[in-house]
Amino acid sequence: MQIEVQLMVRGADNEELAKRHIPMIEGTLLQVFSASNADDLVTDVGKVELKERATAEVRQVMTELDSLHVVEQVLVTGFFIQ
Repeated sequence: MQIEVQLMVRGADNEELAKRHIPMIEGTLLQVFSASNADDLVTDVGKVELKERATAEVRQVMTELDSLHVVEQVLVTGFFIQ
């Protein structure tokens, strides 16, 4: 599975905070993606749930690190299952 994502943030301050925590964000996304079932990801509903789960987990991690709402959404820009 190959998934490409972008983070939607608002404002330069939030962008800098997100950049500072890229390793933690990547680790969180890897955990979410690796826990996903490939059979679920071939459906549109499964893809939407994955995106929502990834957004929720990244928001939680960022809130724990900086006590701020930094990431608006995790946007899936590329998705490939082999």
